[in-house]
Amino acid sequence: MRVKKKDHVKYWSEVQQIYRQNSPAAAENICRLALYAEDERTEAICSGMVIERAWGKPREYDPDKEASKKAPPFDPKLYTTDELRRMQSVMMMMIAQRQGMMPPEEMEQ
Repeated sequence: MRVKKKDHVKYWSEVQQIYRQNSPAAAENICRLALYAEDERTEAICSGMVIERAWGKPREYDPDKEASKKAPPFDPKLYTTDELRRMQSVMMMMIAQRQGMMPPEEMEQ
């Protein structure tokens, strides 16, 4: 004999109302257990529940969000003529070293 399943849609709003009415008492009970449970495991689990419900679940680490998006474009107007000349000479030395025209020891001087 097959058991007929009851249509859960009819009961959903009633069940939800019961949960909502009892949620303050349940929250108090979880907080009490987080602070005063005899079992450390229960305290740990309830403490995590309290923190997640109060502050939300921790976000997953996304290294792409922390990485700088894009370096700002070089704007020569932000530098003096002397600073630009110094940058040019340093870049020329770097290029010369990469092309093997200047030994690394000379760069350090």
